[in-house]
Amino acid sequence: LERHQWLKGLFQAIKELDFSQKFDDTDEIIFPNDLDEDLLDDDRQNFDRRGTDLVTTSTERIGDLSAFANFGRPKRAFSFTGEKLLLAYRFMKTQVENQGSNPTICKLPPGQIFRRFGFGVAINKLMKQFPTIHTIQFTDAKFSSDFELEFIEFLNSNTKATHLSFINYKSKQSNDEIINLIPKLPPHISGLKFSNNFSGSAAIDKLLQTLLYHRNPLIYLHIKKNTFKTIKQITDLIQIINVLGISTIKLVCNNINDELATQFFTALVQNPIKTLSHLSFCTQNLTNYFSVSCVSDFLSKHTNSEKLVTFKFSHHPNLGEPNLNHLFSSLSNFNGNTNKLRRLQLDKLKITHNNVLSLAIFIQSNCRVTELLLNDNKFRQDSGPTILAALMRNTHLTRFEIGNGLDSTTMAEINRLVERNKNEKERKIVKDIIKERTVNSFYRDYHNILNRLFDFLDIKPTESNNSSSSHSNSNNKLNLNESEGFKVCLEFVERMIKRAME
Repeated sequence: LERHQWLKGLFQAIKELDFSQKFDDTDEIIFPNDLDEDLLDDDRQNFDRRGTDLVTTSTERIGDLSAFANFGRPKRAFSFTGEKLLLAYRFMKTQVENQGSNPTICKLPPGQIFRRFGFGVAINKLMKQFPTIHTIQFTDAKFSSDFELEFIEFLNSNTKATHLSFINYKSKQSNDEIINLIPKLPPHISGLKFSNNFSGSAAIDKLLQTLLYHRNPLIYLHIKKNTFKTIKQITDLIQIINVLGISTIKLVCNNINDELATQFFTALVQNPIKTLSHLSFCTQNLTNYFSVSCVSDFLSKHTNSEKLVTFKFSHHPNLGEPNLNHLFSSLSNFNGNTNKLRRLQLDKLKITHNNVLSLAIFIQSNCRVTELLLNDNKFRQDSGPTILAALMRNTHLTRFEIGNGLDSTTMAEINRLVERNKNEKERKIVKDIIKERTVNSFYRDYHNILNRLFDFLDIKPTESNNSSSSHSNSNNKLNLNESEGFKVCLEFVERMIKRAME
């Protein structure tokens, strides 16, 4: 059976070869000079056991990592394919380094045909070097054959990988292999992302049904560039969020019409989700016929009785000015003590100058939201004074982004006010910490520290002082030996205590 699978993969690779293209002396064939022997040694053990590795198709140059394909091969001829694995490792490492000081995603080379999984050694090496990595990302990948068994085996042995991301940039694919993989995932996989993966309503139905009966909890679910067509799909999605205890749900650039969007928010009002803390709902299909009252009801319910902290409602350019005014008016009323909403992102809503007054009322009355993002909207320069006047009366916003449209002077003043709020918040935190120190605890700690200092210096109070019970009195002075050095020490401590009390 193993030989048959290898031959099948070989014939498929031969079909993909382009014999019309030939390399000449001017073509650049990349081979690394400084091979990573540790990586190759570790990998040699894996491939001697499994007989798998990476090869390239001849339609691209050998150095083009996007042309890599993964299929079975005989166990001999390791040195050639080991170099290809090293090139893939370098590509993955470059992608990780481009993410900054705290990378989180390990991106596998795109365009792979996964008949087996041969990246385990490279991923482990990167995760050891960059401990913040927790996501494995597949891009424009196809899956078949023994990939599932080997990938699950890798996940079971690597608990640092907690998130999986499947992204397609080229075209939608009905990836049943991805859906079949979900029930077999180990318990530590707590986050899933699907972007442009499923073509047709049947594939979405199968995904939702699989997630609905998933035995392990999830905390993160990201569905992007897919199509929802029925109310049942929305109902199943709400049930998935509730059953799996998802805290972060992102629905980005999906095809969701007005009716389904209304059903989504209405269902969240009727069945509040106690675990939901971060929600992103971004789609370009909503029109001015969509009523934002269901969004207002959702925010009123989840920000006051539940624990919604972040709400992103972006990329809805066709809502219209009346809907936006209604949304800001509703937000102005969400200022109770139980309101937990802290981050509100309203990008690309086509907020215009006609919405500035209702926006300013919300900003002025806001006492809960600390981050307000309004990028890529339609503000004008004459919108600046109204927004600026509202910000002068707001002491809670520590992050405010409005994008383009306002003049540089107004933007500088806005940044100054936000910085003022940020500094005031830091001072308040320090002040709250100081308030926790009571006078009695201060006296007690003072005497405890002073006695420890005496013990360290081998100083013993007189018997009259030991018998005294007024150590907590600030006027009490310990009787020291008549040495001048001890008196200087005591005077210094008393001066410091006096300054601290002041």
